[in-house]
Amino acid sequence: MHWHHRAYDRRTAQGQVAGRALARGGCSHCSSVSPSTFQPRFRYVCAAKDSSARRSFRLEQSGIRWGLGGKQMIERLLVNSVSWSERRSIMGPSAYVPEAFGALLEANTDEEADAAYWQLDNRIVVQGQLFEASRWLIGPLVTALGRALWSGVRLRIVNLLVEIALGQPDESELRAGNEALLEHCHRELLGGLWVFYGLLEDPDPDVRIGAIDLLETVEPDRDRLIAVLTEARIHDADFNVARRASEVIKSPE
Repeated sequence: MHWHHRAYDRRTAQGQVAGRALARGGCSHCSSVSPSTFQPRFRYVCAAKDSSARRSFRLEQSGIRWGLGGKQMIERLLVNSVSWSERRSIMGPSAYVPEAFGALLEANTDEEADAAYWQLDNRIVVQGQLFEASRWLIGPLVTALGRALWSGVRLRIVNLLVEIALGQPDESELRAGNEALLEHCHRELLGGLWVFYGLLEDPDPDVRIGAIDLLETVEPDRDRLIAVLTEARIHDADFNVARRASEVIKSPE
């Protein structure tokens, strides 16, 4: 949790894995094992120049691709898979969503982030009124939170998700027979449950408060939620986060 944050050094873990695989695959600097005894899918290359040099390793591909080959971020593929011109928003068709979503992810300043944010907020969700398009944007937004993002972008994504989570179908959606829109949105949000728990460690207290709002809305296991928020209430250094956790703990089921 944020109050007992312990950073996990991914590079250290990768180095350990590389070292073990290297020893099995053989290297003049690191092992006397013959390369023919082990054929790894990836090739680990020792960068040591001599026996006294500090050893470092780099992982090279050996005839296969990493995931999607770095061509596109998964969240972009997800957003591009939706027929937005067929999804309703207050603007009518929502063909503008992929461009606005991409602009939000790429924002580097508050001005850029706000400009992109307001192309989504007040269009797919308007003052708590949900439109059909909101449901289809949840997955890409949650997926983006799993990536290293600028803090301003991360906060705006969380804010948008909270607005959707706390919304109600617009009257136009009810007239279109989309009474289950909120239920569909909550089902999509539930898929991000563990992401939202992870956000309780975020350095931005506003993101942590947003995570609590999301968890209060979609977490089906109240006992589990209360157990975690009790720790937040006691240990979170930010008064507003601790107070919000306390409110959820005290609220009726």
